Amino acid sequence: MRLHTTLCSFANTRFVNTFASIKSKMRLLSVCLGLMLTTFAHAQYVSIPDSNFGKWLNINGLNSCLQGNSTIGWQMDTTCPTVLSRTKILCINVGIHNLTGIAYFKTLDTLYCDNNTLDTLPLLPKTIKILSCNHNNINTITSLPDSLLLFSCSNNLLRVLPPLPARLNNFSCVLNQFTSLPALPSGLNYLDCSAN
Repeated sequence: MRLHTTLCSFANTRFVNTFASIKSKMRLLSVCLGLMLTTFAHAQYVSIPDSNFGKWLNINGLNSCLQGNSTIGWQMDTTCPTVLSRTKILCINVGIHNLTGIAYFKTLDTLYCDNNTLDTLPLLPKTIKILSCNHNNINTITSLPDSLLLFSCSNNLLRVLPPLPARLNNFSCVLNQFTSLPALPSGLNYLDCSAN
């Protein structure tokens, strides 16, 4: 009887220790999975369809926010601190056709995208103050941010513009195909719309 009690006690202790070890390992596994899911749950990726724009972002300080390459395509993490804090993008003369993804730069105040092959401008961040998109093939601009102060869209294929922001004070639209312009803001200091 004593041997039976000792064996049962030993088996019970071993079972309890094994169960406690499994329970501890399960708790550790749960914590690790939780951390991994939290990390992935916060990242939100969008496609950057233009390989030249993706390449430009990659070599100009946003490589930690991107996945992919010019061959398979680019994905940008819209929650990346660099994307959220970038204030200037100067992507001039690099063969960009599409700026999709630019809207996720929530603090962007300056965008120079001159001398590319753009045919349209996508939705822009609401914080843009300076926009220069000269020497492209742009035929469509659907909207302009209210924050815009300087807008230069010379040497494009534009026929129509959306309403101009009330705060706009510098506007150049030389060498387009305009026959008329939208209402001009009352605070406009500079206007050049020659050769239309």
